This record gives sequence, structure tokens and C-alpha cells, in this order.
Amino acid sequence: MAHILIDWLNNDVQLSKKIESSQNLAGEFATGYLVGEILSKYGLQEDFPQFSTSNNSISQLNNFTRIERTLHLLGIPFNTNHARQIMTMEKGAVQQLLYQLYTALNRKKKRNLTGTAMETMTAPATKILAQAETQQYQNLIKKRTERGCDLSLQELVNKHEQFKARQDEIINKQKYEDDEGKRQELESKRQYLLNRSKEKRAKDAELEARIKSKQQDLGYELEIEPMPASVVMIPKTPPLFTKQALEKKRKLKKEVESQDTMNDIRRFERRVLQHSEFDDDEGFDENPPGESMNVSDMELSSPYEQEALSSKIGATSSQELVVYTKPLQAGQVDPYILEIRRRLQEDIHARREREKRRRKVLVDQLRALEAIEDSKREESLVSHLLRQSQFERRLAVELLQTRHEKDVLRHNRISHEKELEIRRKQDFIEAMDREAELARLTRLEYAEQIRKDKELHDIIQAEKAEAIHTDNVDFCIHITWQMVDFALKIGEYRQLTENLIPAKVWREWNALFVSDRPFFDDEKRITAEEQAEIDQQNQKLHAQTVLQEESLKILDEGDFNEYRNMIGEWEPPAGSQSAITITHVPPMDNPIFGYVINRLHNNIHPPAAKLPTPLFPAFGLKIIVLGKSFAGKSSALKRYSDGNYKLMN
Repeated sequence: MAHILIDWLNNDVQLSKKIESSQNLAGEFATGYLVGEILSKYGLQEDFPQFSTSNNSISQLNNFTRIERTLHLLGIPFNTNHARQIMTMEKGAVQQLLYQLYTALNRKKKRNLTGTAMETMTAPATKILAQAETQQYQNLIKKRTERGCDLSLQELVNKHEQFKARQDEIINKQKYEDDEGKRQELESKRQYLLNRSKEKRAKDAELEARIKSKQQDLGYELEIEPMPASVVMIPKTPPLFTKQALEKKRKLKKEVESQDTMNDIRRFERRVLQHSEFDDDEGFDENPPGESMNVSDMELSSPYEQEALSSKIGATSSQELVVYTKPLQAGQVDPYILEIRRRLQEDIHARREREKRRRKVLVDQLRALEAIEDSKREESLVSHLLRQSQFERRLAVELLQTRHEKDVLRHNRISHEKELEIRRKQDFIEAMDREAELARLTRLEYAEQIRKDKELHDIIQAEKAEAIHTDNVDFCIHITWQMVDFALKIGEYRQLTENLIPAKVWREWNALFVSDRPFFDDEKRITAEEQAEIDQQNQKLHAQTVLQEESLKILDEGDFNEYRNMIGEWEPPAGSQSAITITHVPPMDNPIFGYVINRLHNNIHPPAAKLPTPLFPAFGLKIIVLGKSFAGKSSALKRYSDGNYKLMN
């Protein structure tokens, strides 16, 4: 099929660019320029000068936008999918379009229609629809066609990616070579160490064998006990951030803090005992609130802060202690220390009570919040349930209405289906009756036609038989009259001359008889056909003159043949020299002489060279046999099947 299309494009259409093969067919038609040229050759593309031969996206968009209306005018289906397939050079898209163009343009050529006539014959509604489709086609193809800058950018990106891939390949190859070199180096080192260990083992074995040989020479063997290998205990690194380590660290810190606190208390007691005994402890109560000792501060502060605080307290109250303190007796406890211990216990108890009260208040607040949240949750749940129940009631009402409407529609549909079924049955019965009536009328018409054809055939056969009989009778009469004339001619000559007929005269009369020429000059013997021929040729001579001329011509030809063949009157005598010479002349129908003459003629006037047989691909022919019933189609097809033909029903 591609060869036929290429021959059509190169020979019939005669495109500006010759198509060499079917491989580059898609590439040549990808721009749409050659399609516009084909349509312009047939007078359908008036705006062909505005087509572009460039291979960019703008030219393709321009060309395919202009040919769409013309293709629809020819009745060829064409949309954006077909255009994109041709632009992207998909396999078979261009051949399909060219085949459709080939058939449509040949159909237009047979009907002798122009583009204006085809547009005039199109209905107005079809024109409006075609305009809408053209507008939609233009919008879609603009969206689907990529711009030139996008294509250039994509090409640049592809080029960069290819360059990057090549660079990555080079880097990977170099890295592989480096790794391979390192691996080979390590392998060589390992092999060197293995060889060295083998050599060492060989030397040790040799040394051991030498020692054993010396022991055997001395007559005793030493038992060498194997030396135990020294075991090196490598301590594990203790985990620093495990749970046990952190807990242990916390406990250790508490112990250190408690020990520091006790040491501070002991130092304070020793310092107090070194001063004189005081009468009462009002000096301690007169300390400002900001400088009073608090056990909570003591517990929470670090040992260094406690030491600084104790030193501060000692510094501020050293003078007062000097004034009010007095030495204690042995075994007596300082009341100030007792007061401090009492205050510490009270502070601890107060702190515990405060914690209990705070915890109780927090628990009460948490319970109140939970109660409030529960009440809100219950209210929202109740409102949601109420709202949901109303929605369910409304939805139930709507469902009932929908069910009722569905039942009504179903009943209506059932009744409508029944009516349609009855109507279809009636239409089917009417159609069958109509077909039966048409078949009956067709049979009657066919029988009448067969009867008329048979009568006509009988008439034609009778006329043909009558004509044959008439021709035979006329021929017999004519031959009989010719024989009678020949006999009368012979009798007349014998009667007048009373001699035998000469050979030359006999040959002339025989030639006239064979060529069906009359022997007597009689106008009555001229037939109507001969007279009609004479009238048609517009001859002015009389029929008798014509017959005489033809007879003389035949006689002259006979004399010339006698002269050429040297027979009859021209035959030489038997003993003459010419007879001897002539006897050596080759016969006229000598094939060798004819071959020589033919060869000389061909050399002088060579025949024209025969045209070479056209190169036409082998293809199959499909023949459709049409005709009336019982016309002999099956018999003809059977004869075709006897040959190398395939029948397809």
C-alpha cells in the first residue's frame, strides 16, 4: 500500500519534494506542509502560500490548523489526536491519512466538483457545527502543542542530564578503578602476610625437627610444657546515661548534701559553745525576716550556699551572741538549739499540711472540672440525639416519599413497557405482512419478467434461425447461379469456337469463379447490398464498370503471378538454356532466402526498442460477481475456482 501511495504522490500529484521510500514518509509529512500542497494541487487549499516549511512547533500549529477545515470538507475525520500522531511521527498515522486523501480526492475528481461547489452543497447546520468544531480543534491543538522554548529548554535539560550521566559514569568508573586498586593492594598485602606466615611456620617446623633430632642423638627427650597465655582483662566502659547510673548518682548527691548539712550544724554548735552563755534567745528572734533560717531553703540549696548562709548568719549575729551567750554546763542542751529543732519540725509539719491542702484543693478542682465536662458531654449528647432523631424522622418521611415515587415510576414503566411490547408486536406483524406482500409482488414481477424474457428469447432465436436459413438459401442460390454461369460460359465458348478451352482462359475463369465474380455483364445480377455499398462510397461509375474493373484487376493479378512464377504462357521451352537456368532458381518460399532478406531489412531499418515492463508489485484482485438470480454466477465462479483462485463467500 505504501508503494502505491508513493507512486501517486510522485507521479500523479508531483509534489515539490520527492518521496524516496516509506521509511521517511512520516518525517516528511510531520510539518503538515506536504498535506497542504496536495490539497492545493487539487484546488482545495486557497491559503497555501501562508503555509510554512519550518520544522518548529509554530509552523506545525499553523499548517495543521489550516488543513483541518479542508479535510472535514472532504469528509475525512480529523481531530487533535490525529494531528498529534502525525506531529510525533507515530507509525501508520501518515499512511492512514494519505489513504483517506487518495480515496476522497479520486471521488471528488470523478464527480468533477470544486471546493466552492462542495462548500455550497454543505447544509447550513453542518457549516455551523463545523465552525464550532474548528474553533474547539484550534483551542485544543494550541494547548497540546508544546512551545519552541519549552522544547529547547527540555532539550537543554536532556543534554545536561546526559552530560551529568556521563560524568557520573566517569566518576563511578574512576572510583571503581580506585577501589579495585585498593582491593588488589590489600590482596597483595594479605598474600604477603600469608606467605610470610607460611615461611615462619616452615622455619619453626624445621627448628623443631632439628631439636628433636638432637634430642634423639643425646638419648632423651625434654617435655616442654606449654606456657599459659596471659589474660588481659579489659574493663568495660560503665554506662553513663542508663537509668541505674542516674538513680545512683541522684542518691549519692542526696547523701553528700545531707552530710554537708549535718557538718554545718555541728560547726554551728561548736561555734556557739565557744562563746559565753546567753540568758534568753530574744536576740535570735529579733533577726529580720529576710535573714531568718528556713529549713526548706536549707534542703533545696546546695552545700556551698548553705555554708555561705551559715557564715552570714554567724557574721551578723556574732556580736549579739557574744553579748547574750554564756557558757553551758556539761551535759546541758542549749535552748536555742532546741528552739531551732522545734521550728524545723513545725516547718516540716506545716509544709506537709500545706501539701495536703493544696493536693485536696487540686483534687476538688479536678473533680469539679470533670463534673462540668461530664455535664457538657451529656448535654451535647442529648442535643445530638435529639437532632439526630429529628433528622431520622425527616429522612424517614423523605424515604417514604421516594419509595412511593419509585413505586409510581415502576408501575408507569411497567405499563409503558407493556404498551411498547404490544406496539412492537403490531409493528412486527405489520412489517411481516408488508414483507410477505412485497415478496409476493416481487415473485409475480419476477415471473412476469421471466415470461417476457423467454418470449423475447424465443423471438430472437426464431429470427436468428430464419436469418441463418435465409443466408444459407441465398448462399446456395448464389453458388448455383455461379455454377450455371460457369457452365454457360464454357458452353458458349465451345459453341462459338468448337475447340477446347485454353489453359490460360480456364485459369482466368477459375479465378473469377473462386473470387465470386460474375461472368456476364448484366445489371440485373447486382444485388441490393452491392448497390448500397456503391451508393455509400459515392461512386459515380456504373455498377457494370466497377465489376469489369474488379474482374480485370483479378485477371491482371493472375497474369502477374504466372509471369512471376514462369508458368502458363511464360513457361520456357523444355530444352532451352533459360529452362536450365531457371530450374536452378530456388523456390519462392525458401526459408533461408527469407531469413537473409529479413536480416538485411532489420539491419537497415532496426525495429523500435520495446518499452520495459513496468515495475509493479504483486497484489491480489478481488472480483465481486453481481447479477440476478439463476443468471449463472455460481457456475462462473466454479470455473474460476478450477484455476488458481480463492473464493470468499
